[in-house]
Amino acid sequence: MYGVVLFYHPNLVSALSVGSPLSTSDHLSVCLHLSVISKLPKSPMRELWFHNKADFESIAEILDSLLAGLPNPSTSGVDKAWSNFKSTFLRIITEMVPHKLVKTRKSLPWLTKAARHCMQMRDRAHREAKKFNTASLWEKFRSLRNQTINILRKKRAFFRSLSSRLTTCKAFWKAHRHPVPSCVTSGSVSASNPSDQADLFNSHFSSCFSPNPPPLFPSSSEEQSTLAPALSTLSCSPDEVASVIKRLRQDIASGPDGISSRMLKGTSQAICSSLSDIFNVSFSSGLVPLEWKSS
Repeated sequence: MYGVVLFYHPNLVSALSVGSPLSTSDHLSVCLHLSVISKLPKSPMRELWFHNKADFESIAEILDSLLAGLPNPSTSGVDKAWSNFKSTFLRIITEMVPHKLVKTRKSLPWLTKAARHCMQMRDRAHREAKKFNTASLWEKFRSLRNQTINILRKKRAFFRSLSSRLTTCKAFWKAHRHPVPSCVTSGSVSASNPSDQADLFNSHFSSCFSPNPPPLFPSSSEEQSTLAPALSTLSCSPDEVASVIKRLRQDIASGPDGISSRMLKGTSQAICSSLSDIFNVSFSSGLVPLEWKSS
């Protein structure tokens, strides 16, 4: 019996041989060498914004005048209203906030936060030693360099040995577990004993759920009216929107729209009125912008 081996790129095959069958199969094995050089994908570019160099007071004044001239969301619809707001907001932000394109940093598993901090201290010491050229600074740099090399070697050796060490499920979870702190506190109750900690976790998470949740699908219109008010009766004011923006965290990434929480907080007084109009139209119509459904 004969077999046929087909290749889309036969010029990549440098050697081809036929060997004995593998395991219990009655088919001969085919061994070949491919002349292929793998190429790593290029790092994607991302925008780095320098918010601390931006004049958000001037940006807020310009946005206040431009957003006031946009069509009313009740007549244009939520999708068009959000598109107009987003394009106007990002255009002014792009023009007035310094930014640049940078490559996305490749995150190697052994480059932990402590290792990166040590590398930064080493680079800072090297710049100071080159600038002042003193024996003490060069000695400090060599010490930090050796310390950084030792840390990276240990981290790299640890991650490279995981494939041979993690042969069982027990070994895997032992290497990846997150240790519970010695003392766990919930409200005014603290626990240091493992058994007491387990009881504390159980009581905390059980208190977050209702033992008798309401039905997902009411059987009558009367039951449906008692579960939650209709969206058309909800509304929000500009002050409420500004209060929510004020509580946003600044250390989180922006969404698909490219608007960061720092941009929103810096221009909250200028944009809260436009955003509240979009929210109210969304509540009354029962529709949300299509872009808000993606994450």
